[in-house]
Amino acid sequence: MRAVATAAATVAVVFVMLPLFVLGLSWTVGTVSGETLGIVLRTAAAALVATAVSMGLGATVGYRLSRHPMPGRNWVRLLLRIPDHIPQAAVGLALVLAYGGTVHGGPPWPGEGAVIAAMVFVSLPVAVEEARRGFDGVDTYVERASRTLGAGAIKTFWRVTLPLAADSLLGGVAVVFGRSFGEFAVLAFFAPQPATVGTAIYRWFFGGMAAEATVLAVMATALSLLCWGMVSGIRLWVGRRLGRFRV
Repeated sequence: MRAVATAAATVAVVFVMLPLFVLGLSWTVGTVSGETLGIVLRTAAAALVATAVSMGLGATVGYRLSRHPMPGRNWVRLLLRIPDHIPQAAVGLALVLAYGGTVHGGPPWPGEGAVIAAMVFVSLPVAVEEARRGFDGVDTYVERASRTLGAGAIKTFWRVTLPLAADSLLGGVAVVFGRSFGEFAVLAFFAPQPATVGTAIYRWFFGGMAAEATVLAVMATALSLLCWGMVSGIRLWVGRRLGRFRV
């Protein structure tokens, strides 16, 4: 059984990593254009704004679901997770039909605003769930102890609950940023302009610019891994410091 599990793990790792390895080998150093760099930075900036919005809303809703059960709590969680379980192209079309986007004669969305709105739409359910799990992991006994020592609800949240849930929330930040930065299908429908990493790679590759698409894909992959590594490092540091205080 151990040999079978080892073989399965090896196949899984090779299957996942081989395309990324080939992608990295396909990049020719020194071929980064200003347009490519601009698309990466513009997408990263939009993803950062979307991450801040999603995590702000997600932490608020997640805390409400975790600490103050309400009628229909499970239904709220279910409804928020529906977009994750249907084809993303269908989600993009639904956004266009409901809100117009930047095409099809819809409401006058500014280009960057439409990009950020689409990113928030796909990442908000993830943010809510990650925040809820983080707050669920904080022992309510610690919060009650803080209240008995004279701290109010707001002070307890900022001084006790939020720091103890910080490692989980940081994990949510990494997931939400990655989801926003790499989104394609929804943006292709709702906000095809200005170009983002996903839409530009698709257009360039099928428009006879495979080399440029490869460079863009490599740069986007490197930036995503860098951000993931930074957040994971901070999360590990925070988790180790909090380990002494967890009950």
